Amino acid sequence: MFMMMKKSPLLFDMTYFLTMSFSLLPLIFPAVITTTGPGFFRYYQFWGLHLLPIYGMFYMMFVHKFKPHPCGIVAVLIMLAALTVPALLLNQGFDTANYLYLKPSRYSMLSFLPDSLPVIIPLYACVVLALLGIDWLVWKLVTRRSEARPRIE
Repeated sequence: MFMMMKKSPLLFDMTYFLTMSFSLLPLIFPAVITTTGPGFFRYYQFWGLHLLPIYGMFYMMFVHKFKPHPCGIVAVLIMLAALTVPALLLNQGFDTANYLYLKPSRYSMLSFLPDSLPVIIPLYACVVLALLGIDWLVWKLVTRRSEARPRIE
């Protein structure tokens, strides 16, 4: 919301990589499908809240011509590392807490990994880094393709 109001390139870089990785992960592994269904409000809330930021990114890219820069990946990784420490402490302090989905649970995307934090955290970081890299590559392919296309006026 702040990015679209301010139209700041720095905010766009950070929110692009955050949105395209952390909004896509729950859409790829939707736990809400296993716990609720189309008859529940939570089902539609889940899809809406995870798709709206992606639509906001597309709006900024195609209407305002913002382009993501790779320096945003570093800022996102630093922010993720800073958020991991309090999330781990809260997850250990409360039995039902699963902040940043660092605990494997029945409906988590990490349920196929062993129940060991030294294994989960590096693998989680690798998955996020891979998603950030894939986002960057897709963006470069889309822009290269649109620049190569001749304009008909």
